[in-house]
Amino acid sequence: RRLVGSMEFSRAAFEALRSEGMTRAWDGLGGSHTLVTYPPLDALGPLGPAGVLPNLSAVRAVNLYVHVPFCEMSCAFCPYETRLISDSNSNIDRYLRALTTEMDLIGDNLRNAEVRSLYIGGGTATVLSEIQLETLLKDLRKRFAFSPDALICIETSPNALIQDPSKIGLLRRLGVKRVSVGVQTFSESALRSEGRTHSPRATLSILEKLIHEIEVVNIDL
Repeated sequence: RRLVGSMEFSRAAFEALRSEGMTRAWDGLGGSHTLVTYPPLDALGPLGPAGVLPNLSAVRAVNLYVHVPFCEMSCAFCPYETRLISDSNSNIDRYLRALTTEMDLIGDNLRNAEVRSLYIGGGTATVLSEIQLETLLKDLRKRFAFSPDALICIETSPNALIQDPSKIGLLRRLGVKRVSVGVQTFSESALRSEGRTHSPRATLSILEKLIHEIEVVNIDL
């Protein structure tokens, strides 16, 4: 017999079912469907620059995403591949240099495109120093043609701004119009269990400062 549908099992329950001879398979697109992986990873094939870059010259409008895979702490709920900034200081500049090389490669092929929006995510993008943030935005503007009303958004955490609130003014001066804050919870006990060191009161205080400086503030709960 064949069971078709969507069911959720714990790892222990699945192992017990497998010991009884039950197996799993996917039809159609296939893949290990999860909340954060779509299309499913095992539905994807290898793709190199030669298959993408020649097609970019026809693009007239683009939304850019820039990834910063560094965090100030490791959160228990996070599924992403990140590095703690305390362990990665020597790697950050190297990563940013590689990112600049990628900008040159992509920007040359997107010279006819106007950037409508830029999202700098992570990780926690604001763990970069003020000089690094300023250089990153400057390098992006030098290599891509931004529209006058381009929406620039950056991801942050409460703790990153609590530790260095001066970055809020820097983001405004750099033209950031939207900040997405990974608040996650205002529960003191939940914050502790996630390994976060800031308090709900400190989070509300930094959000108030953000709202006075930045046009749009988004919070993740």
